[in-house]
Amino acid sequence: MSIVDRIRSLLGLAGSNGAAAPNEELISCEDALSVVHDFLDGELDSVPAGRVKAHFDVCQRCYPHLHLERVFREAMQSAASGESTPADLKSKVAALIAEAEAQD
Repeated sequence: MSIVDRIRSLLGLAGSNGAAAPNEELISCEDALSVVHDFLDGELDSVPAGRVKAHFDVCQRCYPHLHLERVFREAMQSAASGESTPADLKSKVAALIAEAEAQD
């Protein structure tokens, strides 16, 4: 197997016998970034998830975008699952805002 065949195999672009599929190419950076949200949601329609994953696995330019989106989503989920602000804290903040407004 040639080095090109091995790379294509690692990227999921090989046929069932391990040979490179002749008409499959890596998707472009533009295409990968345009579907990053659908990819993370598991809702890709136009591009097979394996091709998008293969692009992010090898593209040093695009992977940071994928990583940022994943970290941002995790932070949002973490924040959303946390406890709400205690009522006494809310009232203290409201009092401080009213006091500051009164001083103006």
